[in-house]
Amino acid sequence: SYTMGSASVTLYAKWTANTYGITWTAVNGSGSPTSCLYGATVTPVCTPNAGYTTGSTPPPFTCSTTNSKTCTFTANNNTITFNGNTNTGGSTATQTIATGATANLTLNGFTKTGYTFAGWATTAGGAVAYANGASYTMGSASVTLYAKWTANNNTITFNGNTNTGGSTATQTIATGATANLTLNGFTKTGYTFAGWATTAGGAVAYANGASY
Repeated sequence: SYTMGSASVTLYAKWTANTYGITWTAVNGSGSPTSCLYGATVTPVCTPNAGYTTGSTPPPFTCSTTNSKTCTFTANNNTITFNGNTNTGGSTATQTIATGATANLTLNGFTKTGYTFAGWATTAGGAVAYANGASYTMGSASVTLYAKWTANNNTITFNGNTNTGGSTATQTIATGATANLTLNGFTKTGYTFAGWATTAGGAVAYANGASY
C-alpha cells in the first residue's frame, strides 16, 4: 500500500542478480564453483583426482546466463619397484606407467637358488597376484611388487659305493624341506651298512633313515 505525499515522486527499479549454473567438462578431476551471480567475475578452480595433475584451468570469466567451462588433467607417471623378496641373485629394473594406463610388467630378472619364480605379490608375504610379464593397470600412486618363489623338487640319488647287491630308490625332497632318508636297500658281502656320506671317501654324515 502506498500513501501519496504532497508532491509528485519518481520511483526507481532495483535489481537482484540471478544465480546461474556453471557446467564443467572435467575428466579425471572436477571444476568449481558450480554456480555464479550474473555479471560477477568468476575465478575457476580445477582440482585433479588422485594420480593426476591439472593440465589447464580456464581464465577468470564474467558470469552469464549460460556458462560452460573445461578443466584438463594429465596422468602422473608412477613407478613400480620390484623387490626380490629373499632372492639370491639378479635384478629387475623399476618400471614407469601413467595413472590409469595398462602395460605388461617387466619380466623378472631375480633368481633364488633352489627355487623357481612363481610371480609377483603386492606384499612380501602375500599370494601371487600377477604372473611374469602379466598385464598391469596402474593405480593412482607408485607401488612395490614382491617376487614369490616355489621350492624346486630336488633328487637324492643313493650310491651303493662298492655294494654287492640290493638297491635304494632315489628320493625327492623340495628345497628347504625336511624328510627322513629312504632306508638303505644296498648290501655288501662281509659288511654292515654304517650310514651315508656326502662323498665316496667321506665319513658317515647321516644314519640310516636319518632326518635330512
